[in-house]
Amino acid sequence: MSQHTLIRVLIVDDYTIVREGLAAMLSGQPDMVLVGMATCGNEALLLVQTTRPDLVLLDMVMPTQDGVDSLAVLRAIKQIQPTTHILLLTSMTNDECLLAALKAGAAGYIPKDAGREHILAAIRNLAARTAEISPPATE
Repeated sequence: MSQHTLIRVLIVDDYTIVREGLAAMLSGQPDMVLVGMATCGNEALLLVQTTRPDLVLLDMVMPTQDGVDSLAVLRAIKQIQPTTHILLLTSMTNDECLLAALKAGAAGYIPKDAGREHILAAIRNLAARTAEISPPATE
């Protein structure tokens, strides 16, 4: 990735404080640009179609009020925009769910309690086409 290429990021999380916190974290990064924020699966899919993000930060556990769970959103994003990397943000420790998400096309996951530098490094690593698996996932 050249130093002039901006990483286009879409945030998908049902909690306002999480979306706003991630947006604030991205706003100070010279190599990243926030292209949108979604609160549910259907919004996320519309934004993926219109903004063509390089990377989606996707909450793994969102309510299914729009009938679309996070795993279905992940699969649909990969169908709409196969080159988009999906980095799951999760508080889950269920290995089966995380493995299902990785098999469905997630590039990696990061715990919601990860620090700012870990999240930014994960975004940059994925944008550079390397996988980001949080250390607990490799245990």
